[in-house]
Amino acid sequence: MKRVASITALIPLLAIAGFAYGTLLQENFPYNGSELVFTVVAVLGLASLICLAAFAGLLTIYRKKLNRLRHDGRQLVTSLLESRLGKPHIAPLASRPPTGPAAGVGTHRLRDAVTSGP
Repeated sequence: MKRVASITALIPLLAIAGFAYGTLLQENFPYNGSELVFTVVAVLGLASLICLAAFAGLLTIYRKKLNRLRHDGRQLVTSLLESRLGKPHIAPLASRPPTGPAAGVGTHRLRDAVTSGP
């Protein structure tokens, strides 16, 4: 769908290039017998802009549907895992002890200040 929309976006650019060519490089452009070409380029450019708006709407609808299906799938997997393994017991972040290479750095000052009092 994105490829079709990107190809459709190229057609108005080509129409603009055709108009620029006609107006800048041809003498008496709209009246020199190229009225049919002018009309065809204008119609193609306008039709592709309308199609581009429709594709943008479809992409938005598809994205919303995909997000809803992804959310439903995650809920299904979560409920399946909870039924098989039980509800996870995760301690809140505030009660967890610090981990990692810098876990003990600077904590002795805080601990001393709390235990010594004012």
